[in-house]
Amino acid sequence: MQFKNLLRHVSNYSLGSLVVTLAGLISFPILTRILGVDEYGNMSLVVVTLAFLVAAGKLGLQHSIIMFYSETRSGKNEWTLPQYYSSILGGMAATGLLVTVCWLLIAYTAEHVFWSKPSLLDIFILSAPLIFIRVVHSCVNGILRAQEKSGWVSIYSVIGRYGNLAFVVGGLLLIETSLRVFFIATILSESLVLILMAVPVFSGQKMHVGKFQPRLYRTMVMFGLPMLGYEMAGIFASLGDRYVIKLVLGAEELGKYSAAYNLSEYVSAIIISSLAAAILPMYLRIWSESGREKTEEFLAKSLKIYVFAALPVAFGLSAVAQDFISIMASDAYQEGAVTVPYIVMGMIVDGAIIILAAGLYVKKESKLLMLSLGVSSILNLVLNIILVPRLGIKGAAIATLVTYITFAFIAWRLSSRHLSIALPWRQIFRYSIFSMVMYVAVGQVSVDSPLLSLAAKISVGLLVYAVQVLLFDRESKKMLSLLMHREN
Repeated sequence: MQFKNLLRHVSNYSLGSLVVTLAGLISFPILTRILGVDEYGNMSLVVVTLAFLVAAGKLGLQHSIIMFYSETRSGKNEWTLPQYYSSILGGMAATGLLVTVCWLLIAYTAEHVFWSKPSLLDIFILSAPLIFIRVVHSCVNGILRAQEKSGWVSIYSVIGRYGNLAFVVGGLLLIETSLRVFFIATILSESLVLILMAVPVFSGQKMHVGKFQPRLYRTMVMFGLPMLGYEMAGIFASLGDRYVIKLVLGAEELGKYSAAYNLSEYVSAIIISSLAAAILPMYLRIWSESGREKTEEFLAKSLKIYVFAALPVAFGLSAVAQDFISIMASDAYQEGAVTVPYIVMGMIVDGAIIILAAGLYVKKESKLLMLSLGVSSILNLVLNIILVPRLGIKGAAIATLVTYITFAFIAWRLSSRHLSIALPWRQIFRYSIFSMVMYVAVGQVSVDSPLLSLAAKISVGLLVYAVQVLLFDRESKKMLSLLMHREN
């Protein structure tokens, strides 16, 4: 029953994530064609830098919001809800503002030490308000989740994604095709969505500065700090390659790498995000209710499902990367296709960590997760410094793959102290063979039109993989049967 429930939850979450991911797939070909290769690379650099700064501004408090809400509402601690709201909103707004101001000071005084174009420094300054906006948005979103208003969380997420799409594309097409307009439109759209979210959340709450509780805020910060380290280490792993490519190879090569990376992320996110959303609460519940043995059994089956679904996606995307990038971006980005096999395989390994590190999650050892990811992130930076000057953007992609493998291995070994998670080597070998046969078959397809070529290659790939499963893999046939005839 747990096995069927997992399949049901993963397929449901996949459908939901498609709605938001679709906005990215719609905007991607528009942005790559409007902005040009170098501007797209610079945009990617700014976006990933903002993600790092936003994480610093949040201090991990988005995790504390949910933990402290229920006990405050039920009266199990000494604070009231108005004090809770005043402390969490006031605290996160203050840290978000502090990081924003500090970043503005750094950007103003940096002159042109790290950037070849003065305009990029201007964009860093212009986009700084997004740090504050996104920190406060995380606060409001966390409160909605704590209130178990998951429907509204999803609705606001969709509104925000498509609202941003409309503002950005409209601004670029109607006003000016520049990064300046891109980020001004982003600031406006995200501000409007934040107001739309915040008004119903805080209306009726008796909040003011006098209700801010320093001790409550300190308690929440101490709870969230380990997860802050984990989040920032993860972003740092994505930050290092882009800065090294920018400094060593320039904005145009960064644009090609970023386009390939973003496309790989869109495709893999459907599997990875769905798995994380479905499996984490399930194995935490099984651990709490049924103990170690049942949890290990569930994780073993989950890992087999993941390998079955993830490997053909990685090989398949690698096989169609050139056509996919030509259609979604343009021929100007086609050289980035060489990085896709390494990037997408790294993302697939990263997606498995939610299973491989289950022992650390059930024991709440967030510090070990942070340290293992921190070590891997430092390795990523070192590998980029070594490989990018020698291999170009392919070197950055290889560094990404090695980083995720290292993180997965460390997390798995540390997790094994609490939960024994055997790697399904037989399934890995079998599905790798199936996927390689599919890859070779797809490579034989030759059609002049990129769009028809992509459609033909996807069709052949799906057919070849499915035939192999039906002929040679009884276990996978059961999985497919459950997916096709799952109970609602």
